[in-house]
Amino acid sequence: MELISKVKELLKKENFEEAKKICEDLLSKSPNNFDALYLLSIINVKGLNFKDAIISLNLAIKMKPQEINLLNLKGIVLEKNNNRKEAIKVWEEILNINSNFFQAYYNIGNALSIEENYLEALKYYDKAIKINPDYFIALNNRASLNLKLRKYENALVDFTKLISLKKNNHQAHFHKGVILSELGQKKAAVNSFAEAIKIKQDYAEAYYGMAIIFREIGDHKRSLETFKSAKIYKKNLNYIDAEIIGAKRHLCSWDDIDEDLNSLNKEIFNKKKIMKPFLSLSLFDSCEILSQVAKDFSYNFSERSKILNHKKNDKIKLGYFSANFSEHAVSRQLMGTLKFHDKKQFETIGFYFGNKKDDILKKVENYFDNFFNVTNLSDKEIAKISQDNNIDIAIDLMGYTAQNRHKIFQYSCAPIHINYLGYAGTLGSNYMDYIIGDKTVINKNLEKFYSEKIIYLPKTFMPNNDQQIISDKNFSRKEFNIPEDAFVFCCFNQAYKINKEMFNIWIKILKSSDKNYLILKSINLDTAKNLHNIAKQSGVNERIIFLNRIDSYEEHLSRHKIADLFLDTFPYSSHSTCMASIWSGVPVLTLSGQTFASNVASSILKSINLDELVVKNLIDYEKKAVELSSNKEKNTEIKNKIKNLKENKKLFNTKEYTTNLESAFKKIYNNYFLDKKIETIEI
Repeated sequence: MELISKVKELLKKENFEEAKKICEDLLSKSPNNFDALYLLSIINVKGLNFKDAIISLNLAIKMKPQEINLLNLKGIVLEKNNNRKEAIKVWEEILNINSNFFQAYYNIGNALSIEENYLEALKYYDKAIKINPDYFIALNNRASLNLKLRKYENALVDFTKLISLKKNNHQAHFHKGVILSELGQKKAAVNSFAEAIKIKQDYAEAYYGMAIIFREIGDHKRSLETFKSAKIYKKNLNYIDAEIIGAKRHLCSWDDIDEDLNSLNKEIFNKKKIMKPFLSLSLFDSCEILSQVAKDFSYNFSERSKILNHKKNDKIKLGYFSANFSEHAVSRQLMGTLKFHDKKQFETIGFYFGNKKDDILKKVENYFDNFFNVTNLSDKEIAKISQDNNIDIAIDLMGYTAQNRHKIFQYSCAPIHINYLGYAGTLGSNYMDYIIGDKTVINKNLEKFYSEKIIYLPKTFMPNNDQQIISDKNFSRKEFNIPEDAFVFCCFNQAYKINKEMFNIWIKILKSSDKNYLILKSINLDTAKNLHNIAKQSGVNERIIFLNRIDSYEEHLSRHKIADLFLDTFPYSSHSTCMASIWSGVPVLTLSGQTFASNVASSILKSINLDELVVKNLIDYEKKAVELSSNKEKNTEIKNKIKNLKENKKLFNTKEYTTNLESAFKKIYNNYFLDKKIETIEI
């Protein structure tokens, strides 16, 4: 007993080598020494010698087969050795002996969670906590899992409980902030992040989370300040430099912006986590840079899993995956295509993982043959549902936009994956097969910068609902203090798309005539102030007007009619806003570039033979805008061309577009079953 006590003391001091020698000496003299076997097992576990640990544990269990702690330790060893199925069997054996052994439920929950069997894992955490309501580590794991599964209400209860058990738990306060933000309780979320920071002053991640909220509510000034605070405490925080630049772009605060971009540009090819791909679309007109950023980001995901024995369906099964089937530009653009899909040849299945429920969602849902709300499921579980439904072609409508669930495609939703519509660029991943584009948005000479093979649609890749209703409500220039004889430019793109170079051109355009006005989308006061201050130096600030937000999209379209010409941004051009403007009868002037994002408006305009509104440089952009503002007859001529196309049902013919899209789907589907190599497709 004296030697056993000595071993225990050595274990406390982590002197495993000496402790092991004593146990082995004891066992050489007395092979059935239970205490020595048990302690040797612990020593082997702590020394990560799992093979020997199992041997000693099995010997000990033979002596005491009902000893729960022994069995539990064996389960832990098996799990650490990635033998989770056998580990679960051991823990279930424990529960047959003692159904109140809450650690076994907890351990099974952990094993199932690692296997991404999240819903089953939750059940076992529930059982553990029911027995021991203050079981901190189980509460923490359940809370984290509920958060992961977007079961925000349940997660909130758990993190609140964790805080009551340990008030100075900064991580619990942080995660509570994340949840409250997702639930739309932005003010309460900021308070939770503030509590986390109060406990841990240098908690950079909490500052970061707070900055994101400020950005979401449109308080870009505080967002910028808070991102800067995050950087003070953690200079190498993922994406922080780029987020600071992004905040400046939202504010249209361009001091030192050139220096910032040059620095960012240099770092892109040296760092794996320098920026999120979406931001890069508005910063660089370079396919090479955007491709590199996307590739670096895609390294966050592992290799694509394989689908075995996929069966051919009577109809081609299309799976559309999105968080934006509710009120959103994507749903508005795609609605007509979903409606016109040939039900004799195609079966459409929607996978929705957004949080909104509105009338648009109900309408979109009805256009699908089958519709799954998978918001609270894991990426792996969503992929499994897709596989179980034998989806042929999985279409990602998100890319790297907000709320994306890109990892779904890592698990293979279908034998064919397509990047479409939501994200204007390559995903740089190894598990997206195709991207849908056209010969304007993707120059054939630049295909090498796309990880996907290209599907080239005729005219434009961009769908539009040609049934979109425009409100009958009339808006007058008078209510916006704009003279009736003014030439009114407009731009309804987000403020972050406006850069210094383009805004300076807009000022020059306004200066060309005192009858030129510019209306912009409603933005926060700090951004408006910055733009007005820049414009004031040229004396045109009073002719820049910010319109208030209108909830009704139909009325928003109608309000376009007070404008004469839409001035596009660069390098992130207008997409749905271009479609909306043209559909409302207002021409769009755009600058073509190198990237997908910079050429969307060009693609749309060329598809309706308005190539004259596509220019190649800023000089021509300014020249064309001034020409049209001084020659109203020419501008009216273009407006009439748009009007005639619309009246003759030739403006964005949704049915024709859908037929072309379906031709592409049929071609890649047939190629798959013919075992043809994935290749570029032209329709």
